[in-house]
Formats: sequence, C-alpha cells, structure tokens
Amino acid sequence: MTKKRDRKFWIGVGSGDHVEEAVQRSFCLLSHSTETALEAMHPGDGLALFVKRPTDHAAELVERFEAIGIIGPGTAWTRGRDGGVIRRLQARWMAPAHPVHAEGLAPRLDFIKNAARWRASLARDRKAIGREDFARIADAMDLPGFAWEIRHDRGLDFAVAAEGQDAPGVSALERGLGLATRGNDGGPFRMRAK
Repeated sequence: MTKKRDRKFWIGVGSGDHVEEAVQRSFCLLSHSTETALEAMHPGDGLALFVKRPTDHAAELVERFEAIGIIGPGTAWTRGRDGGVIRRLQARWMAPAHPVHAEGLAPRLDFIKNAARWRASLARDRKAIGREDFARIADAMDLPGFAWEIRHDRGLDFAVAAEGQDAPGVSALERGLGLATRGNDGGPFRMRAK
C-alpha cells in the first residue's frame, strides 16, 4: 500500500508577462519552466505566483502576488521564445483573484523571518511555504472560500481526479467560473442553483 503524498505549497516568482500567459493558458511557469524548477511540484500542490517585475528586462518593481491556484494532473508541451520545446505543468488558477502587494502581507507570513528584509525571502524562482501562509495569501487576494478549503484540505484534490476517481467537493475551476457559492457557515463551496 502506497502512502498518500502530503500536499505542498509553493510560491513561484516570475515576470508579469509570464504570469499573465500562464494564467491565460492554464499552466504554471517558473524559471522558464526548467526541469529543476518543476521537479518538486506535483498535482494537487498549491502555487501562488509572485510578480517581481512587469517583464524580464523592466527596471521598475511590481512586487505583488497576482495568481493563485492548484497544480493540475497533466503536462503540456509548448514552444519557448527560442523555438525550443518546453515542458509545462497544468494548473487551475482561481479567478477572480485580486493582486496583493507583498510588502503589506509580509509581516503576516511565517516563512518571512524578518519583515524588513522580506524581498530576500522571495528572491528565488520558487519557495516552499506552509499551508497557513498559502491560505493567508489566498485571503489577501480576496478568496476566503479558497483559503478555507486550503486550511481544511477540502475539495482541491486534482491528483485524485486525474486518476479517474471523483474529487471531493466542488472543483476550484467550478468556483473560479462562478458555478459555485460558499456555504452559509463560511465553509466549503456548494454548486449554485441554476
């Protein structure tokens, strides 16, 4: 009997144009999707995308979380800017997520040990974080139902769905498309009546 892998949570760092493309095309894009950047991520893991600059070569800083979601079950292959083929992990992004500036959120995140030096904690292409920090980012992006489900590990099991079994609860994609509403108790989402 194989042990079920614990869900992990990540922050991916990228430029605004890369994040926009990733959200539009439903995949995750980190460090130009090098194998090293993707190898630790698995279906069902959470991913929040942090935008440092609007484009790779821009001087101005944006420094905000712009997208949050769950790594999906599939792999896509796309053309890179140099014409080569790049492996991409599919992702289910929550919509509408409201971008949130990192500076104001930094003091509330446990993985940031020194709020005055928060930029150093987000300098790498990807960063493993705890479940509660991921839920705090979702809350800050005005997604309280998604944050509740992260905290209670409900309704987000794309890995199970990929194996042909029914995923528990309503999928994040259904919520993101506005097909579900949150319960009166602040708990999990329920399908919206037509």
